[in-house]
Amino acid sequence: IARETFTDTVNKINELFERAEELGCPTYTEGCLSCMTGYLLYFCIETKYSKEMKQISLFIQRQNDEIYHPRGVHIVEPMLRGLRCIELVVYPAPNKPI
Repeated sequence: IARETFTDTVNKINELFERAEELGCPTYTEGCLSCMTGYLLYFCIETKYSKEMKQISLFIQRQNDEIYHPRGVHIVEPMLRGLRCIELVVYPAPNKPI
């Protein structure tokens, strides 16, 4: 895997996490409305943060399918590791008949 490809993937993941953590009017409104409804609002709507987490999952899945899996590498979603790290799983090369 080219260094630039991996760097682009990590930068895009970081960009998506940064966007998920952004504070703005919708985030504050979500917080206030959920507090006023005793957090019952979360049963009715999907939060901005959870929408962004789904986008990150889809991005990683797409990158795995298109770039990494054909080369024997799998990126484990950071959400499964407590958002602490990006884990790479390297699969052994299949035995090729001679």
